[in-house]
Amino acid sequence: MSVSGMEELFTRSSLSSVRHVSQVSNYLRETLNNQPTDDRNWWWGYLRKQFRLKNLEELYLRYLQRLYLGYFSVFVVLQSLLNLSHAVVLWIIEAPLPDAALYCMVMVLCWPLVLIVFKERLVNTFPCVSLLVSCFVVVLLIIVDLGIPLYHTSNHTEAESVLRPAYTTHTLLVCYVFLPLTENIQAFILGLVVTLCHLTALGTVTYYKKQEIYESLASDTVYLLCVNGLGLYFRLMSEVAIRRTFLDRRACLESNSKVEYEKQQEENLMLSIIPRHIIDDVRRDIQSLIQHINTPLRRKPFSDMYVTAHENVSILYADVVKYAQLTVSLPVSKLVEILNELFGRFDEASEEHGVLRIKFLGDCYYCVSGVPDNNPNHAKNCVDLGLDMIAIIKEVREERKLKETLDMRIGIHSGKILSGLLGMCKWQYDVWSRDVIIANSMEQAGKPGRVHVTKETLNLLGNKYRYIPGNGRTRNEVLDKYNIETFFIVPADKHSEERVTEERSLYSRRYSAGGQRRLTSNRGPSQARRSGNDSLAVGSRRRIAFMDDNLYKYQQTLKKADEQMAEAIKNMHVGVYDRWCLRENINPVCLTFENIQWELPFLKQPDPLFKFYVGCALLVLLGMLIIQCLGLQSSHWMPWAGFGVSLGVILVLLPLTWTHYIWNKLKDPHEEQDYIPEPTNKLLNLLYQASLKVVWSVSTRTVLYLIICISLTICTMLEMVECDLKSEDTEVKSNNVTGGDMLEVLTDCLAPWHITQICSLTLIMSFLFLRIHFQLKLILGIFTVVIYSCGVWILFPKVFQYGETWNPQMETRIAHIMNVTFLTVTLHLMDRQTEYMSRLDYKWKCQLAQEQEESSTVHMINKMLLQNILPVHVADWFLNTNRDHEELYHEEYDTVAVMFASLTEYALWDDNGLDDANELSSIRLLNQIICDFDKLLFHANSLRVEKIKVAGWTYMAACGLDPGRRDSVNSVNRDSYSDHVVLVLTRFAANMMGVLQKINKEFLQNFKLRVGISHGKVTAGVIGAQKPHYDIWGHSVNMASRMESTGEPEKIQVTENTARVLQQLGIHCECRGAIKVKSMTNLVTTYFVHFDEKFQLKHAEGVQDSDHDSVLEENEVRDYEKRYREERQNNTTP
Repeated sequence: MSVSGMEELFTRSSLSSVRHVSQVSNYLRETLNNQPTDDRNWWWGYLRKQFRLKNLEELYLRYLQRLYLGYFSVFVVLQSLLNLSHAVVLWIIEAPLPDAALYCMVMVLCWPLVLIVFKERLVNTFPCVSLLVSCFVVVLLIIVDLGIPLYHTSNHTEAESVLRPAYTTHTLLVCYVFLPLTENIQAFILGLVVTLCHLTALGTVTYYKKQEIYESLASDTVYLLCVNGLGLYFRLMSEVAIRRTFLDRRACLESNSKVEYEKQQEENLMLSIIPRHIIDDVRRDIQSLIQHINTPLRRKPFSDMYVTAHENVSILYADVVKYAQLTVSLPVSKLVEILNELFGRFDEASEEHGVLRIKFLGDCYYCVSGVPDNNPNHAKNCVDLGLDMIAIIKEVREERKLKETLDMRIGIHSGKILSGLLGMCKWQYDVWSRDVIIANSMEQAGKPGRVHVTKETLNLLGNKYRYIPGNGRTRNEVLDKYNIETFFIVPADKHSEERVTEERSLYSRRYSAGGQRRLTSNRGPSQARRSGNDSLAVGSRRRIAFMDDNLYKYQQTLKKADEQMAEAIKNMHVGVYDRWCLRENINPVCLTFENIQWELPFLKQPDPLFKFYVGCALLVLLGMLIIQCLGLQSSHWMPWAGFGVSLGVILVLLPLTWTHYIWNKLKDPHEEQDYIPEPTNKLLNLLYQASLKVVWSVSTRTVLYLIICISLTICTMLEMVECDLKSEDTEVKSNNVTGGDMLEVLTDCLAPWHITQICSLTLIMSFLFLRIHFQLKLILGIFTVVIYSCGVWILFPKVFQYGETWNPQMETRIAHIMNVTFLTVTLHLMDRQTEYMSRLDYKWKCQLAQEQEESSTVHMINKMLLQNILPVHVADWFLNTNRDHEELYHEEYDTVAVMFASLTEYALWDDNGLDDANELSSIRLLNQIICDFDKLLFHANSLRVEKIKVAGWTYMAACGLDPGRRDSVNSVNRDSYSDHVVLVLTRFAANMMGVLQKINKEFLQNFKLRVGISHGKVTAGVIGAQKPHYDIWGHSVNMASRMESTGEPEKIQVTENTARVLQQLGIHCECRGAIKVKSMTNLVTTYFVHFDEKFQLKHAEGVQDSDHDSVLEENEVRDYEKRYREERQNNTTP
């Protein structure tokens, strides 16, 4: 095989998609990004159902627990930061020392908890540990948060010292976000406990002297319910994203397994075609062609071939006696099984003896020892293999109780060879040299049941074997021409012969299905020699090892995906320490990818959950309205106007974000349809497309996010403006306003802490848009805090200088500012962890895309290689990983045309000047001829022709091997192919002669082609234990071979029934007469097909071209062929 031939294959074969391998990565990335278009992939209920169906829930809980460990580590850092900051503020304002010490104690107690929850063995042994730790944290936070107000209230009765819990919102967020709780119900129960405890404290400590106690408690209740709802919403949205991440990560592991499997598959494929000593060169060239398929290739001239010279080798040719009778006397399934059993054992024996099998040639099996590595015992290896083969066929014959007296005729010769690949499709490793011809002649001159060796081989054996003269020169012209002295090997004694048979029987029983070995060391000879049903069972389980071992391993690997996922979960880097010290290719400060090329695609990811954020924003706005209704008079028109505008904005956004989802749910309520048509109504279609635009456009989502958050922030600020205007009106009317009078004025306004709660809801909502960039959310949060703090401290100080505080020494305004500041810090650290996990997930997705691209490339190489051994439909059958790895491939056809075409006037060497250069030059020329023949296979009128093999300088092809079609007279698609298979193959043969004529003119040669064609019933299958070999069997195959061997140069000889078909199709055929044909008792009448100088088939006089008008009626063909088969059965040698 030449490099140019390989390039031709890529550019002209059915694997034309390989041209655009450079687009594989883009395609995979588009496929990866297109995932959100199927809304079901992001539905909480659908995902949970999928996990239950796949039995992944338990593994998912372990994965979720690992993720929450990361959040818990963030909580410990966050709690330490907040408590330390709070303690510093208390120290600055000279608050009581125990207060600051209590906050520091909380910080200290949290750190040992990290050591407990990160003890995976402890947590796995006692699952309740995580729940107990979570409860301890919540109880600790509640005690400290409520203990300080209770203590100071019991010791101080001044109105100015009214206190309230400081960390109510923070504690609720801890319950839903930071604690290692895998069940939502657990977080919800803890959240309710925190809510009830704080409402109790507010009612008994903060508001117990207040006149509007019930209104204040109602507002706080609404606020706390909103925070609980937002926390639960965050868990649900996070669960959807985490479950998708889990499936993606598991797919990544499966992809790794597939890549490894396909790499091993590729290796076995290559080894099944090509020995290892040239496999690396072939693979490198194939991959280079794929990588540069769209760029000009700088290749060496045509003479650059994969051909290697080997000295000191032994060549073995083995012929199965009575093979022709076997192929026509057995049912299809039994024939394929017996052939696979026989040649499979030959393969195992050749591997055991260190002999390289080259190929099958019908009933001929030939191999070489000493290739690719030199082996001083190459002659002995071949002789031992030959003796084993004789024992194997005897054993198979007895086990299968075959009527035919099958036997082996074996010839062995030692010398030198050239080995390599020829042709541009259906690549086959082969050997050539004069010594190969001699070895073949040794087999032909041999005798059944004997190993026939030359004197050159005998001299290498020493005195290890007995021998008798073979006298092969008297039975073969080639041996006589080169004066070859031959001998028959005789086993040392009868006991040795039995021992060889016994060893083969033991060896043949070491293999069960899937290539698994059994232990046989404790089995006696009597047990090992059992035949009958046991032997047949072992034989029936003997399957093609080609790819099957890897297929079995692949299926087992997929079953172990859960174990691999568990290991991956264990090694996940999710904690704060991991983020800063192990990096994971992510900058720990900015959370940007070190590979900057990933940044923009990450930001442009679609967000199918954005509609839920908008819906949640509506619910938050309604909660804020309820708080305002409970504490604000209707005369304050400015806040009402602001909320009205915000409500209108969100109501407008709802159809712009939800139409696609609602339409799909209405059209496919049971989630069964693969395709849902778009709405035809113009308005609906506009909203439908707008909702898709929101999912896919990051800029659109960002604009909508800013609109929602800024509108909510403005609503918060308008209430402060309204209250400030009221206070200024009071001061204008009376300059002597006391603090009590000012409080009375402010009672008409919303309570300061309720304004802060509305601001807190705005902050929480702004951070819960999960796919908005975390830095943008941080900037918006800081902006909101700064504006609100300015309003509290500078613009509207009178509104916030009265009311509850956190500590008797702490001014109220400081408490308000610390509240929104601490909340922003909490939300940002939560958001950073979420962003980090999202980026970690995206990094895995990028790795998945790369692995899928590699897997796709390897798969294309595998498929290309496999299709160069087997027909396309057979290759697809092998590549199907869902098939039963114990299944044998075979198929029976009623009508297949078979052709053998041999070069005459071709010699591998020149007797007058034998040298390596001369042989190599002949091989190059032979390769050119075969490549040009192969190019004919890609012509439109020859697409149905299947190249079977090349043996020496004989080209074998068939037409009519349509997959799954027993009746293959015509193509499956009659509109495309209406020609009879015989006509198609005969035209192909004529075109081969035209190609050969051009080569003769170009290279000044006088080669001629001798062609034989027959047609009829054929069995196709794949056999071979270590190397797959696709072949066809049947009387038609045998007759086509005989038509070639008994034919004449530059003529196409066909059988009588084939000639009858051609004549009825209008092709002129001339009767040659009756000739003697091997294996036929009676003389056989044959015909020559006529063609003109341009190698176009001649039509009989008065008959037009029958491409479409004169197609032979199928019923007539079947009737004639049925009569022919009956006559042939009576004519076959018994």
